[in-house]
Amino acid sequence: MQVSARTIDSRRSGELMTMVKAHIPDYDILIRTAVDTDIAVGEGRDSDAAFRVEAASSIERLVNQIEPKALILRAGPANSDSSLSGFSA
Repeated sequence: MQVSARTIDSRRSGELMTMVKAHIPDYDILIRTAVDTDIAVGEGRDSDAAFRVEAASSIERLVNQIEPKALILRAGPANSDSSLSGFSA
């Protein structure tokens, strides 16, 4: 929201965070992706690199608040076993 100059009031933000935290115990694992800026985005997707990096950073901060032990899925070579080991804590 910061990159697009939009805002949300603290009450609404707090309500959303409460909802997210209430649902986290329903899941056995939380995984977030890591943006690899060396990988081009697909056709029809927003190509704003600064937005992409800022969004990833914001998501990382949010996930770390909610579940610091969330796994991180990193890009790996397609169709290889190494893509299965793209997780880190």
